[in-house]
Amino acid sequence: IRLWTILGTKVWSTNKLKMRSLAGKTLCIVGGSGYVGKGIARHAVSLGVKTISWIDQVEWVRGNAMNPSTFDESLKKSDAVVHLVGTLIDTSIRKNKKPGDEGTYEQMNRDAAIAVANRLVEVHPAPKMVFMSASRAPPFIKRYLTF
Repeated sequence: IRLWTILGTKVWSTNKLKMRSLAGKTLCIVGGSGYVGKGIARHAVSLGVKTISWIDQVEWVRGNAMNPSTFDESLKKSDAVVHLVGTLIDTSIRKNKKPGDEGTYEQMNRDAAIAVANRLVEVHPAPKMVFMSASRAPPFIKRYLTF
């Protein structure tokens, strides 16, 4: 048995995660078009959570994680934010980019999360954010960032 805290609600789970008291909450998923984001969004919708992301069956919002003011209203009305933007394959090496330039691991995995977190703190009176990333770098990649 595990105790999970989701959107500020303590939830007990056994083999199958059972959520309670989540209906009516609002979840903003930044990076919701990826494999994990779509799964989180589908599960949240099935629990009655109003979900803001970039996929079907949810409120669709276009935004730029490096410029989070592009989705201020979504941040303001959300009970929590899940940040999933990131990349495993950094193609910037072939384009002679330096760490931190657009499209690099540093920009997509670190800087985007920091930008969203900073903006959330500015616009939300009680910010809650979950950051999700790989736990370690693939063995052939030296510059991959995890927190």
